[in-house]
Amino acid sequence: MELKFEKYVKRNIIFLVREKSRISIRRYLLISALLAKHDIQSCYICISKNVKSDIEYEIVDMQLNISPIIIDYENNTQKTETKNFVLQKGMFYKNVDLSERVNKIVNRHYQSFRNNEDSIKQLLDRVNPLCVFYDLSIIALSRMILYWARRKKIPLLSMEHGEGIGEQYSNLPLFADRYIAYSRYNRDIYQRMGVPVEHIVVTGDPMNDYTRTFDPSEIKRNFCKKFDSDFKKKIILICLKPATDEFMQLNKDFVCMLSNIFAHDDKFLLVVKPHVSGFSKNYVFEEFSNILAVEKDYPLSRLLCIAAYVFTYMSSVIVESIYFKNKMFVINRENTIAWPPWHHFNVYKKIDFNEIPQQVRLIQEERLTQEYFFSEENRRQFLNYFRFAYDGKSTQRVVDEIFDVHDSFLTKKRINDCFVHQ
Repeated sequence: MELKFEKYVKRNIIFLVREKSRISIRRYLLISALLAKHDIQSCYICISKNVKSDIEYEIVDMQLNISPIIIDYENNTQKTETKNFVLQKGMFYKNVDLSERVNKIVNRHYQSFRNNEDSIKQLLDRVNPLCVFYDLSIIALSRMILYWARRKKIPLLSMEHGEGIGEQYSNLPLFADRYIAYSRYNRDIYQRMGVPVEHIVVTGDPMNDYTRTFDPSEIKRNFCKKFDSDFKKKIILICLKPATDEFMQLNKDFVCMLSNIFAHDDKFLLVVKPHVSGFSKNYVFEEFSNILAVEKDYPLSRLLCIAAYVFTYMSSVIVESIYFKNKMFVINRENTIAWPPWHHFNVYKKIDFNEIPQQVRLIQEERLTQEYFFSEENRRQFLNYFRFAYDGKSTQRVVDEIFDVHDSFLTKKRINDCFVHQ
């Protein structure tokens, strides 16, 4: 064992795990596997229901030889009861008294915070972690744990979910002692938010280390065996929007159009990947006999690895798809989400919904080359900015930061220390 790890042996690293966070779980597990080699234990605190089984499934699926501690917070803690308190009355907005409504909201959060106070402090004392990782700070229970971790002078490390911090999350409060940036783009957003450069570390995405080992032929053979499909068929991957009322009909129209176009073409296999926040896989697909719908939690990276073409809307699918050199169509649709400037690099074909039939004909006629979608130089620049490095060392860089922040953060000013005292 390397000398620098000796003083950390038998200590714990806490990872806060919530629902609908499979990509974060996979990143955490890669870090845990590397820490385990140095006899450093990982402790997963499940702050949402039914997450424990997700962690256990991913350990097996990723073939990792680790046995982290998994604590189901909701089922293993006792909460104390706290009385309401009354805020001032007479809070008017446009001649409407909002006092009662505001009191309910404030007391709900106040009670939740106080009811969990003792159990969170006991949990942190029992685990005695070197640091705490989190991937999203807007969840109430997550913020409570972060608050008491700071009070106990436990370093906090932020590993934002998805593709990392982006335009739509740039107004989040700053709680962490270190911000893990998967890319130079993430770093630029953090700096724009006011995070000092010494608190940001660009590591690359730990999943980069995992996906670079993929064997496309082996993955496709396993896929075809699992779903009883023809290995010779080219896969067209259809990535959907969340299965909410807003997007339900849009998703169905999207799948219906492609299903009809390919109805009599047996050279292609249409694979639908529901959004991770969606419902069960068959919610719009039962009527389409030529559609293969995978489960919403099926690893997207494995699908992209074997896909010949990808149809999607603006989403984080784009970044990983570019890495796998997919020929990708991004459907143009107005929305209010502020997406990263992916389109500046010209690495995918942006089309309107009514252009899909025309583009599909080009696919069927085998007239679309890679250059139709991107140049190698544009792809290189894109990945350099949005994914940083594929050198197999991203996970190690995160682990190195754990020890650095633990050894040094007490002697340095923490970001937004007023958070602890408010």
